[in-house]
Amino acid sequence: MRHLRLYRAIRLILREGSIRKAAEILAISPSALNRSILSLEEELGVEIFDRLPGGVVPSVAGELLFRHLDEHVSRMDDFLSLVSEMKGGAAGTLRLSVSGDLAETLLPEALQAFRRANPSIALAIQDGEDCAALAARDVDLALVTRPETEPGISVILSHPARVVGRVAPGHARSGRRLGIAEVADHALIVPPPGGGMRAAVDHGLRRTRVSTRAQHELVRLAPRLLPGDLQVRLWWRDGVPDGAEAGHVDLAALRIPVVQITLMRRTGGLLPRPAELFHATLERLLD
Repeated sequence: MRHLRLYRAIRLILREGSIRKAAEILAISPSALNRSILSLEEELGVEIFDRLPGGVVPSVAGELLFRHLDEHVSRMDDFLSLVSEMKGGAAGTLRLSVSGDLAETLLPEALQAFRRANPSIALAIQDGEDCAALAARDVDLALVTRPETEPGISVILSHPARVVGRVAPGHARSGRRLGIAEVADHALIVPPPGGGMRAAVDHGLRRTRVSTRAQHELVRLAPRLLPGDLQVRLWWRDGVPDGAEAGHVDLAALRIPVVQITLMRRTGGLLPRPAELFHATLERLLD
């Protein structure tokens, strides 16, 4: 695909700001690369680069062209990657970034269900509170609780999730409503900053003007609590689960906002099969 090679070369020139530097990376002569650019400019009837003494910069027409080229090359790369996997008989890899507040709550159950149905698909999971890895094409999906609207990124699944509290054993009966005054008597164990869950908890505390004795930030939520401590965590189903251990409490008094569990992808192009299967798995789980 000769045109794809030229388009990739143009993207490299943009990154390096120099035809000579791009040619060195591509292991071709600068004159040959420049001739290809001049030929394209002649065909288009416009100059796509302004030649300067220190290198090149995109022209106004070039800026418009590069947006389309970048999208086209990215989509073709996705397609070629899928074709390569099909030819090799590979099942593929689920490339996913996950916010910290879901890594220890929703993700384990979702991955367990996914692996049960798709044991031959490899996993490549990384931390990510936002969609930076998705925008950089390092992953195919981003599972977050604090979605940010960005060009080229779209939501394919959104599900409201309650924030519930859990008190150390012996300090509350299951389903008991915890008053605001009682919350102030506990040392909170809260998620790390950056995710939507922490933002919701902080908002609830500020709105009700509750000042707790201390807040312990734990990346991995503590499985056991110290006496008197209150663990605030995410629950993505309605109500407290059947058979839950004593100690779950109702935090309605804090008026913590509902958190949105959101699965995001890049807009347009083909979604790899492993990503499609994970989307379907998560949808069934949340339903």
